Amino acid sequence: TGVINNIISYYKYNLQNNKMEDDGYGEYYDNDETNRYYNDSLDVEIEAEEEEVGYEDQYGVQIENLYFEALELVREDQTTDNIKEAIDLLNQVLDLEKEQTIKSEYGFKAVKWLTKLYHKTSQNTQVKTHYLKLLNEYGDILAEKEKAMTKLLEALEDYKDVDDLFDVTFTLLEKQGNKKVALRLELRQAKSLLKKKDWNRLEKSLDNMYAACRLPDGSDDHSKGNILLEIYALSIHMEDVKQNNKKLKELYTRALNINGLCNPKTSGVIYECGGKMHLRESRWNEAYTAFIEAFRNYDEAGARTECVSCLKYLVLANMLCGSNINPFDEPRAKAYSIVPEIASMNSLVESYQRKSLSDFERILKSNKNYLLDDEIIQTYLPAVRNTLKKHIFLDLVKPYINLSMRYIEDQLQLSSYEVEELIVELILDGVVDVNIDQISSVLNVKNMDGSMDTNRKYISCGRWENNLGSLSNNVLMKVT
Repeated sequence: TGVINNIISYYKYNLQNNKMEDDGYGEYYDNDETNRYYNDSLDVEIEAEEEEVGYEDQYGVQIENLYFEALELVREDQTTDNIKEAIDLLNQVLDLEKEQTIKSEYGFKAVKWLTKLYHKTSQNTQVKTHYLKLLNEYGDILAEKEKAMTKLLEALEDYKDVDDLFDVTFTLLEKQGNKKVALRLELRQAKSLLKKKDWNRLEKSLDNMYAACRLPDGSDDHSKGNILLEIYALSIHMEDVKQNNKKLKELYTRALNINGLCNPKTSGVIYECGGKMHLRESRWNEAYTAFIEAFRNYDEAGARTECVSCLKYLVLANMLCGSNINPFDEPRAKAYSIVPEIASMNSLVESYQRKSLSDFERILKSNKNYLLDDEIIQTYLPAVRNTLKKHIFLDLVKPYINLSMRYIEDQLQLSSYEVEELIVELILDGVVDVNIDQISSVLNVKNMDGSMDTNRKYISCGRWENNLGSLSNNVLMKVT
């Protein structure tokens, strides 16, 4: 006990006088290279206890130091010199590990980083060599490092033979019996194929994944609802890009009937593609509802870029269905109102609700970059403009029984042909009951939804005026 107390006293003394050095890993050693602790008061030399791993631990510390030194170089600045030096240090890690009896985690990480750095420096042969080394020499811990492998394959997404790397990984995982890990990794590959629009390979991959998530009778296995929704989201996204509405509608309906909890971003993709499908079918109300759900899911997932795009489509659908509700009244949508693209859409919807055609056209012209660069906005903008002109026309003719066509043309900023085309469309839709006197260029209003009571009021007033006139004449005749 006395010896132990003296050792503790020695530690305290040296720590207070800064005579001991920290090696960076929480261990303190005397400046003496003999790795001994001295007790001056007892004049006794006490040998330090060797660590349990002894000789191998020295290599472990060296490996760890080299790995972190390489990592610091890469994180600091990815210049050519830094990458070259980092590659040299990581190769030293692998050289030291050859002398170890077991493969270490730092060895796994070193090979992973070497694969990335060789890819960054376009050394394609080395990329494949080191990736295969990772599988062959560290295959036993591959399932435990699923996330690391997924991240690595994401980093190699634009590598020319990345699909071959996926294939050899699947083969190894199947041999190990890791079917769940293989399925999740195949899902990652499918996302990569979607970006590259490699439809043939993607369709085969989707078929394989569906087969793994189906019951013997061929129906969906709802116990695997989470992964099924991920697969459906990819299928739906593919059909949306291909604009195959028939197949998309089938998949969309099936996806909505699956009970499962998945990443909100996945649900966002499903609803967004469903909204675009409804737009192509001119089902504006259904599109609006789908885009609301997509926006809410993206917002929950923190996917800001997707939120901005989806909010634009939501506003577009809102205008197309003729709603008087401002989408930006919702707190979630209001939070994005400072984004330039959304601010432009907000101004556009306000001019739409004011039924101001001049403001609508002015906002479009001044925000062309934000609004017209989007293919979907550009596609459906003529329909929005046409809907706005219909609303203006209905308000314009509501108080009248007949109206000059020239006046309508001036108010709508349309040619006589375009005005006639607009009126014919409203007649065919059963919105108005009018006819055009082309000889005198006058529009005669017989009946119109939303204006029937107004017309009846004016007609009644006219009849009342005529009756009063007749009564007045009769009275005057009797008096005279």
